[in-house]
Amino acid sequence: MWTKEDNNISEKKYGYLKKFEPLDIFVGTGRSESEIFRNIKKEIQKLLINLRYAEKGYIFAYDYSGNTISHIKADFIGKNRWDELVNGEFLIQELVFGAKQNKDGFFKRYIARYDPITKKEALKTSYIKDLPEFGWVIGTGVYYEDTIASIEKKQKQIEQKFKNATSSIIVAVVVMMLFVIIPAWYVFSRLQEFLKSYQETLIEENHQTMEQKKQLIKELKQDALTKLANRISLYEKLEEFIKRAKRDMIKVAVVFIDLDNFKDINDLFGHDIGDKFLQEFARRLKSVLRETDCAGRLGGDEFLVLLDRVNNLEEVRTVVKKIHEHFKEDIKIDDKNFPLTLSMGVSIFPDDTDNLNLLIKQADSAMYSVKKEGKGRFRFFSS
Repeated sequence: MWTKEDNNISEKKYGYLKKFEPLDIFVGTGRSESEIFRNIKKEIQKLLINLRYAEKGYIFAYDYSGNTISHIKADFIGKNRWDELVNGEFLIQELVFGAKQNKDGFFKRYIARYDPITKKEALKTSYIKDLPEFGWVIGTGVYYEDTIASIEKKQKQIEQKFKNATSSIIVAVVVMMLFVIIPAWYVFSRLQEFLKSYQETLIEENHQTMEQKKQLIKELKQDALTKLANRISLYEKLEEFIKRAKRDMIKVAVVFIDLDNFKDINDLFGHDIGDKFLQEFARRLKSVLRETDCAGRLGGDEFLVLLDRVNNLEEVRTVVKKIHEHFKEDIKIDDKNFPLTLSMGVSIFPDDTDNLNLLIKQADSAMYSVKKEGKGRFRFFSS
């Protein structure tokens, strides 16, 4: 053990001593264990920051307090992102808590803030692992658009494989016909069977590839937890609704919903109960809407409802009241009853604006006005 002079704290130190015979003294040097460990962490951090694979592959890492250890975006390194909202959720907190709870690591799907190529938001699935010795969590992931592109590439390879095989067989048949006329019928019969079997195999492979692609596209536009539309799908639907409203001279309503005091449920009962609560809320919300409407999750406890083909404000008021009444009954999770109130803000196209992004912001603004006034109600946006 060794005691530092500046703070009188004892800690381990590793040293090397050698006797200097002429003076009959020992000469030595050493370094504290904490200093060695800090240097090791710095070297590992450098390796993580500079590690790249494929076109977009990189390693991200955060300490337990949310400080960025490694990221492809240099501006993030050293920055504390613990309280940073990423598409409506405290993403770094989710990564840290998830890694600590799952010692073998876990997978997380989310909308990433940064795609190394497009520099835009993109849906991503990452694998995250806890490093308790360092007090870090590290992870890496793939982007869904890249996965779909890979499947499309595989599909083209299958088609080309069939073309090449067919061409080779035709050439072989022509050569055989030149030298073997008598058994030609037999050869053609067998080749026909072979080609049919080979074609069916390729068709099945292609069908499986297309099904995988459809499933990925579905997941790309679906919130993983609630199975409602996600942010990407909501924006596409709203754009579609607005185009139709312009053509048919009707209205579209945007309802921004926030679950009052949901954070208390997460903090008191844990994320598992919180997730089940959100799933049950999503199921109830979907059941109260018309088939033409769309419900989705922006992230965290924030949801969006898009009301299509609206003729007047009274129609909107009726639907919003119906949503409000539908959630007066407690939500039951694992034999526990949880009361729920909703704060909702409403904006109308084209009455409030004809801009998609502004329409959502106006509904958000109206919802926050409700929050300030006591929660549990709804309000229409007013400029």
